[in-house]
Amino acid sequence: MQGWTLTWDRGRAVVTPAGAMLHHLTFDLGNGRSVAPFAEAAWHDEPEIQGDETLAQHLRLLGGEWACVPFGTTQIDPGHHGYGSNAEWELVEDGEGTIHLACAFPAGHPVERLERRIRGVPGKAAVEFSLRVVTRIDCALPIGLHPIFKLPETTGTLHLEPAPFERGQVFPEPFQPGVSRLATGSLFSRLDAVDTLDGEPVSLAALPAPGLFEELVQLWKLEGSIALRDETAGTRVRFEWDKGAFPHCLLWISQAGRTAKPWNGRFRGLGIEPVASAFDRTDLLDGSFSREGVSQPFRAGEPWDTRYRISAEALASA
Repeated sequence: MQGWTLTWDRGRAVVTPAGAMLHHLTFDLGNGRSVAPFAEAAWHDEPEIQGDETLAQHLRLLGGEWACVPFGTTQIDPGHHGYGSNAEWELVEDGEGTIHLACAFPAGHPVERLERRIRGVPGKAAVEFSLRVVTRIDCALPIGLHPIFKLPETTGTLHLEPAPFERGQVFPEPFQPGVSRLATGSLFSRLDAVDTLDGEPVSLAALPAPGLFEELVQLWKLEGSIALRDETAGTRVRFEWDKGAFPHCLLWISQAGRTAKPWNGRFRGLGIEPVASAFDRTDLLDGSFSREGVSQPFRAGEPWDTRYRISAEALASA
């Protein structure tokens, strides 16, 4: 994979010009142990996929982590997850353990520029991110972050440990018709009891979940963190962000449920996507949704900044 290599004493990764995506992150946990938390698509090295410009660039390079401004499908930007998810970013600085990139948006777009800094934390199995948004006009945009974590092979061995949230909700339309099993639009208060179309509740608190292949749920008013405890690997990966910037969080569960090109039934991953958005579709904002926290306000020419962090540790019992 072409890009810049990020290295520090407790980890390494690759950052691609396309989308400023962080790929192949590996943390050194000490005592000869390591963990690579991100899912990576199998088609990164397939010429027939990489050369197919009908596929969005972020889809051709699916996996890892990147930022989406605007997030999802909007009338503002024809590219799903925004222009910056598919554009080539410029390198501003490649320093010791730090990479700084920027993306200029086309004339006429509400966004003028995005900047992204990625820094390995010295002495820590942790990476810190900053995102800066500069807009041309006063506006409110849906925004989000988009890391995709690995799903283990063994059922129920990856335990989700979210901070408190107000409520959960299943995508309000059939997410993948004929494939998705969660009850459309249903509400829940606990990850371990989510309604399905056949009336039997299922747990999303321990993944992979049997019989779930392609699902999307939103955790409304989540308090800014989720940890992933992997029993088999003996690790905990923690993702933390500013809940003021991203008050909600999507969970995208993909267990080989997509069969179209380039998926072909072979992608497995868990998207944990902090958002100021209602799911990933602005057209879903009807009277059934609160508009609180479904976009982020920006002032013309005034930089807006946020920070977030991904870290890992070995479990004490491992």
